[in-house]
Amino acid sequence: LCLVFAHPGKQQTAVLCCAASRRDQKPTRCRAGCYRGGTSISPFVALKIKLGHYPDLWPIFDAMDGLPLAALRGANSNLLGAATFAEMQARRPDMIAATVGDRGHVPFLDEPESLDVVSKFLRAIA
Repeated sequence: LCLVFAHPGKQQTAVLCCAASRRDQKPTRCRAGCYRGGTSISPFVALKIKLGHYPDLWPIFDAMDGLPLAALRGANSNLLGAATFAEMQARRPDMIAATVGDRGHVPFLDEPESLDVVSKFLRAIA
């Protein structure tokens, strides 16, 4: 599944591509990218520019039901808020999740919490 949002007049394009297999429970792979005049921008900023508002992404999240899912949140993230992360966990109680303290949006993946989530996720898909 690939969603492409283009606005030729503003020379910007947002792309979200996801591949999943429910049949063999392989993890979902997603890539997102946005380009404005040749410069990469946040996919959600591009969607807001295109639509005039942020889109409701919960249907996309909910569509991953039945697939193994893991998520990490840096405690100091200004992109993935604690309330949104809590809602993700409420919608998917089976999601392997952790908040990594003293980290911004992207944990380094060498923290004990990160290693635990990655290890559990790899066992879940093995």
